Amino acid sequence: MFEFQVSVSEDNAKVAKQIFLDLKKVSDDLKMVVTSYSEHNKIFVVVGCDEIEKPRLNFILGDIISDAISTFYKMEYIDENLRVPISNVVNISAFKKALVAFDRETDKYIITRVLKFEREVNLDALYNFRLKSLRSKWQEIIKLANDNASYLLCNDTFVDLLKFLIDNIEISRGLVNVVKEEERYKLCDENFNEISKSDCPLSGLEEIDDGGEINLITSLIALSPKKINVYCNAFENSPTLTLISQIFENRISILPAR
Repeated sequence: MFEFQVSVSEDNAKVAKQIFLDLKKVSDDLKMVVTSYSEHNKIFVVVGCDEIEKPRLNFILGDIISDAISTFYKMEYIDENLRVPISNVVNISAFKKALVAFDRETDKYIITRVLKFEREVNLDALYNFRLKSLRSKWQEIIKLANDNASYLLCNDTFVDLLKFLIDNIEISRGLVNVVKEEERYKLCDENFNEISKSDCPLSGLEEIDDGGEINLITSLIALSPKKINVYCNAFENSPTLTLISQIFENRISILPAR
């Protein structure tokens, strides 16, 4: 039997939780066992499978681990290093989510190149000692934003930069329907079935999922659909809907409430 464990500090509990949940989703298919425990200020996620399934498990582990690092560690890096005078909560949330999603496939490729699947990997050590090139890559786009921070006070310039980031995020869905129900925005697939949080990329970054305007715009950025239909009242006057219309431009249609 092949056994592998991923460890992180307890400060990164959200990372461990996401890895555990992602592995549980595929555990039945690979007939593997997944468990988690805490010890000495670390959280361990342990997975075991038959030797014959080891190549598939290694591939899945590479995707899950690279996803976690390019999500949680990248957001932490952005929070620590981004210095832009954007006070609007919706705008800064959208900007940070776009930075996380920007060029994420390359981020994941860089991470998987340094991964070694022997018996254990400590993500904090991997990130701090073997992924300097990844942090340098992130710093380039953050430096561009910081160096031009004063220009971002101009709404047109901010929208142009945000739109540039979003236009360079890989399309991951065909159509997303947005339906407003009272004060909550519901994101649905093409058949108007609500998209669950677990099916939304980068959802683990959300502190609160209340269906509000911040969740709306950050979820749309993460989902990166080819087409967006927003169903709302004809007299809806929301700065967030205006921003969504600007940054998704040719992808969005505002339609009468259903």
